[in-house]
Amino acid sequence: LEGFVELVKRHGGSNTAIEALVNPAPQMLAYVDYHVQSSGEGPLARRLEHSIKYAFPYSSRFQMWHNASKIWLPKRAFLAFVQDRVADIVSPHEVEAAKDSVTRIEFEGVLRARGKTQEEREAAALETLFGTPENLAAGAKAMGAISSEEYDEVEAGLGEVTVSYKKSDKTTNSEKVREFYLVEVAVFEGDKPQVLPARLRVKVENGALYLCLELLGLRTVIEKSFAAACERVASETTRPVYRCKLA
Repeated sequence: LEGFVELVKRHGGSNTAIEALVNPAPQMLAYVDYHVQSSGEGPLARRLEHSIKYAFPYSSRFQMWHNASKIWLPKRAFLAFVQDRVADIVSPHEVEAAKDSVTRIEFEGVLRARGKTQEEREAAALETLFGTPENLAAGAKAMGAISSEEYDEVEAGLGEVTVSYKKSDKTTNSEKVREFYLVEVAVFEGDKPQVLPARLRVKVENGALYLCLELLGLRTVIEKSFAAACERVASETTRPVYRCKLA
């Protein structure tokens, strides 16, 4: 993004305008020779011979988490995934979530479903809902230790995932793990890392246990990161940035 800003500053003039599109892929297009503002030229620019394009690159870690959110993994593969990526999980007591953040919105929604009042929700600490890296690693190990012949049912909701199973002696047992965690990752290359909520999903299919750690609020986080970039470009280039939506 720094290179895009510098190119616009070097080549831009009083008639330069920047178009910003977040969908289908975040990008900016600076029209260096955009037409002069007038009331008679119509909505289309006449002079677009020189433009500078910047396609926002997603960070490799964000792409990895985004792709992993769509894939159901067998229990052993999921345990390996957790052990490999546990460094991206942050403890809730280390996080301060703004009121309009995806993390806080998810947090408030679950506590509301639990019947908590607004006062109780505002006073509650994030660790009331979100688990630690140690919780996730321990939960993945516990799920992986259940025999594939023993699965009974899976229940999830309000912050916990429970897998019930029957042992050979016919007794019913269960494993409970935290449902929500916090992942720290930068959305775009060069961005500061952000904290995103993630939900542990579990299912039984054809006698096998599958797990997935799904990032929540991806669209909101991408749009917020893009909006911040637009503000930065407008400020540093002193040229107007027009947020556009494709029909």
